[in-house]
Amino acid sequence: MKVVIASHYFGPHVGGVETVAYNQARHLAHAGIDVTVLTSACDSRRGSAWHDDGFAIWRLAAWNRFEQSIGVPFPVVSPTAVWDSYRIVRDSDVVHVHDAFYMTTWLTAFWAWRLGKPLVLTQHVEYIPHPSRLVRAVQRLVLATFGQFVFRASTRVTVVNTTVRDFLIRNGVDAGKIVVVTNGVDTRLFHPADKDAQRELRERYGLPIDRPLALFVGRFVHKKGFSTMLECGSDDYVTVLVGGAAPRSFANDQRFVFLGTLQPAEVSEVYRACDVFVLPSSGEGFPLTVQEAMASGLPVITSNDPRYRIYNLDPRGIRLVDPRAAVIRKNLSEVLSDAEERQRMGEYSLRFVAENCRWSSHVSQLVDVYRALAAEAPVRA
Repeated sequence: MKVVIASHYFGPHVGGVETVAYNQARHLAHAGIDVTVLTSACDSRRGSAWHDDGFAIWRLAAWNRFEQSIGVPFPVVSPTAVWDSYRIVRDSDVVHVHDAFYMTTWLTAFWAWRLGKPLVLTQHVEYIPHPSRLVRAVQRLVLATFGQFVFRASTRVTVVNTTVRDFLIRNGVDAGKIVVVTNGVDTRLFHPADKDAQRELRERYGLPIDRPLALFVGRFVHKKGFSTMLECGSDDYVTVLVGGAAPRSFANDQRFVFLGTLQPAEVSEVYRACDVFVLPSSGEGFPLTVQEAMASGLPVITSNDPRYRIYNLDPRGIRLVDPRAAVIRKNLSEVLSDAEERQRMGEYSLRFVAENCRWSSHVSQLVDVYRALAAEAPVRA
């Protein structure tokens, strides 16, 4: 079976969708599926390449100025992408696109529809909260036009939580073609460290050796709660931030350490170097960074988001709180000052991941969906 996975970004670009697409491609390839990833060439050159994990990558020429200038991740593909995407989709059995809000999805979904290929959409989020009225207006426009086309063209739609499912149903998607497929986490990469290993990692990344460390991982944007993290600075702990450059006004603030943008292997080491993970984000569905932190054995403090309800999280094992700075700061101080609480929350994190976050289960569900759709494809065509 030949499967195309289309994602607006892919490694080395760092982000949650990229991580999901990579793990899908890797595990599907290991399961014997012929996988080609179709993505933008924003961080590399246009053209094809072979990945060490056994799948092909085709990068479309694209312009990425929106992300670079205003922090909006929206690569604009070039006209050459029309022919490139046609050739890739033409030779596939199943097409799998990520999120209806991006040009790579629109183009790939168009060719899947035009060529009669089964189309699977993974919709990661609903509307993305943003302080700009213009960005919010553009999201509504995209949803009413290209988004509606992708929804109608999709044969199956996968989601990670019931909130996104309900959002899709409100926008006309047939509930019968929506499947809940929870994400996994790579426990070979993300795992706990003992005290000696933690000290060594702190030295490697220039982190304070004997201070409590609170970790934030994510793009430095409103949706992730970055501004809230800057308000949470305290002399009781040091806040470590991964995902971007330090704002000028915080460059010399000893309460913060900014590590920039790191690759997944480096991020996994920073998780192991820290004491607690915090993510005051909004409009997300159990972000991968939360799962990675839990797989690393960290206590987690994150937003009390209704999208988490499907996971039946135990509030005694993970702190789901109002994502205001004062509340986050109070919870951080409490957890970091109580060693028994940290140990109990860390043990819960590890149990939850072992029971609920396996990529093998995720990919097994996808393969079942692909095979069913491929069997129907001749009739559809």
